Amino acid sequence: MNTVGTLAVLASVWLAAGSGGPQNACVPAELHTYATLRSIGIEWNVTGDANHNARCRVQYRRQGNPDWQRALDLFRIDYYGWYGDNKAERPYNMLAGSILFLEPGTAYEVQLELEDPDGGADRRTMLVSTRAERAFPQGG
Repeated sequence: MNTVGTLAVLASVWLAAGSGGPQNACVPAELHTYATLRSIGIEWNVTGDANHNARCRVQYRRQGNPDWQRALDLFRIDYYGWYGDNKAERPYNMLAGSILFLEPGTAYEVQLELEDPDGGADRRTMLVSTRAERAFPQGG
């Protein structure tokens, strides 16, 4: 076989192997938020990102406030295994994190900016309210 033929065979094997392997481009999926009195939790499911280089910046502001504040970037989670005696009920492929030290009973705009150098990006803004403190019944 000549050099050109050998290179063609190697290139086709390399391309075939690359297409069946893990995908590096991050594709955003379902987004879940949770709130407590003083925090907002975020879980953004993704597919792909086998090399774990996707990032998600987080900003937030009290509804109606013009100034955005930075929060910690979401943390990359890829897990399907054991923790002590407990096995995960499903594979987890997501970015997750929290915004802390918020005011109870307050609506916040949360902006997420997902970027992956291998492809895939999304920007989402949502309104999430922290829980209000419970009050004792009046006149009871």
